[in-house]
Amino acid sequence: MPKPAIALDLLLLPTWLVPVEPAGVVLKEHGLGIRDGCIVFIGPRAEALKCNATEIRELPDVLLAPGLINAHGHAAMTADLHLAQLVGE
Repeated sequence: MPKPAIALDLLLLPTWLVPVEPAGVVLKEHGLGIRDGCIVFIGPRAEALKCNATEIRELPDVLLAPGLINAHGHAAMTADLHLAQLVGE
């Protein structure tokens, strides 16, 4: 018996998908489904297209890395700018 289609708010269809787990894996032609702000589906494109998605975004030639957060800052540069302003440079 076939499974009912998963309801999604958004289905992303990148060329490559790099999940957090398992580490070191690059999936080609897979989809990622989001519902209520959470990832609820990762699977082959053919399976992804069976999902009932409100919105579908094709992402050709894109590598999608969900969970990767670029958490760096430029605090040192800000401090230098502030110091330069204080001394009048």
